Amino acid sequence: MRGTGAIGGTFVVQQIPNQSTGTGVINPFVRINPGGGETSEQGFNTDARPLQFNENSSPTFTHALSLSAIPVINLSVVLYRQFLLDINQTNANPLLDLNQIQIFLSNSGSDPSTGLTAATATTPPVIQFAGLTEVFRMNNASSTLHDIRLDYSLNAGSGSGDMFLYVLDAVFDAVFTAGFTNVILYSQFGLNPGPNRSNDGFEEWATLNGVT
Repeated sequence: MRGTGAIGGTFVVQQIPNQSTGTGVINPFVRINPGGGETSEQGFNTDARPLQFNENSSPTFTHALSLSAIPVINLSVVLYRQFLLDINQTNANPLLDLNQIQIFLSNSGSDPSTGLTAATATTPPVIQFAGLTEVFRMNNASSTLHDIRLDYSLNAGSGSGDMFLYVLDAVFDAVFTAGFTNVILYSQFGLNPGPNRSNDGFEEWATLNGVT
């Protein structure tokens, strides 16, 4: 799917054909809903503790992310930054809605959020960070919504990867030159506004190792 974000211009999402997410293959930077079972879940990567939402507290799975760790990929002569998403759902109900993605650049690895407009039945959540530069937002509360409907059954279970997100490299470069070298990715899954709830295990954002 190709869409135009409310902030950050064109983005691309792609079903992953059974990408291994084992140790050494990926660098997880935020794991959301470690307990499983919440109908809605949200979170962002940070070194700060305590965490604010549904993030896993282990620094192995939730931590700061350097811009230099995110692969740059050439898609049709346009450069994008690549993020990997691995989800978990039950086989009986494999669909999961990804309602919001926001990406910020920071000069710190420990920024707390300063506000959250909660999701409603028709609008996605919107998070704020004081003093940071937002380079990508999938949905505005007042815009036509992008609903990324993920299907857990399309790949071979947990650990195989489910989606690549590609965000224009140019939006990062413009801020990187100003000294903002850390990336914060916030996302929200499940009920409100999407109809397909979270029902099993964690969702994990990561980058692929060894990709240039």
